Amino acid sequence: MNNFPRITLKNVKSLALGRDGRPWSATVYFDGKKVGDIIDRATGGPLDIRIPTSIQNEMRAYALSEGALDRLVEIVNERRR
Repeated sequence: MNNFPRITLKNVKSLALGRDGRPWSATVYFDGKKVGDIIDRATGGPLDIRIPTSIQNEMRAYALSEGALDRLVEIVNERRR
């Protein structure tokens, strides 16, 4: 069940282990529209988030208004496995 009906991850792909975990990537949809991609190269660095800042801010406000930002992180981590 998707606890964030406005946010969807599709095309989730993961590879063999990297230097700091399992590398993965996903296409991000918000309100049914493709808004960008997220890539974790598993190098110990930050996520490569390729989503316009204005949309990131709107997604963040949505997650916070639902009191569910922590759950979003859990969902992403579940998809990485």
